[in-house]
Amino acid sequence: MDSLFNILSNKDFSPPDEVGLIKQYVIEKYNQDVNVAINSREIIVSSRSSGLISTLRNNSPALIKAAKTDKKIRFRIG
Repeated sequence: MDSLFNILSNKDFSPPDEVGLIKQYVIEKYNQDVNVAINSREIIVSSRSSGLISTLRNNSPALIKAAKTDKKIRFRIG
């Protein structure tokens, strides 16, 4: 039986590529920082700025293209 240490030492904790690509896109285009959470079916982009989230929602095809993903992107204010 493997110990917890052995299991966790072999796990890759680096974030998926989509997270970095989305954050980079938003910083380059809007000079703002966003939080990005990802699971198996969707990507959640959140920010305190409702204006930024509205703009990102309107430009979601460009964001999907920049992230190189086929997952659904959801936007949250908060």
